[in-house]
Amino acid sequence: MQLSGNADAIVLLPDSETLTKAVDIAKTNANRLPLIAGDAFYRIESLQQGGQALIGLILPVQWHPLESDSAQFAQTESNLWGGDVNWRSAMGYDSLQAIRSARSLGSISPMSGGQGRMALAKALSRTDFKANGASEGIRFLPSGDRNIRVILVKVQPGSRSGTGYDFVPLD
Repeated sequence: MQLSGNADAIVLLPDSETLTKAVDIAKTNANRLPLIAGDAFYRIESLQQGGQALIGLILPVQWHPLESDSAQFAQTESNLWGGDVNWRSAMGYDSLQAIRSARSLGSISPMSGGQGRMALAKALSRTDFKANGASEGIRFLPSGDRNIRVILVKVQPGSRSGTGYDFVPLD
């Protein structure tokens, strides 16, 4: 594989099946051009396979354990699981919190079937809906998308992941 042209950066947007190929591109790049990646790159396998070649790679995530707003959840989960959890775990937690709050807000019983699902969707879309998440309150936009901030992280040498490299929030 050879990289050529007048590019200013390389954007890597792999899925689970193409992650190894994306890491190979980063290795071929050998830190010559800045790397930008999608959130699928935020996995231990990326750090294990890419190592030094990923230093400086930047990607967006919705949550990170080193963010100050995340400290309590991050500490609780670290104690429970014996190490850092990632943004996917935090978003899974937030999903359950949102469903729990919406069920309470809509007085929805667990066995309410299709009517319960409709009531749940209605409760989640209410303008007064709120729930406490891993790092911030959970709210939704009128489109149904979550209203959440994005955190940019970069790969740098570190010891948290056990690979010699870590994803850390940008300053």
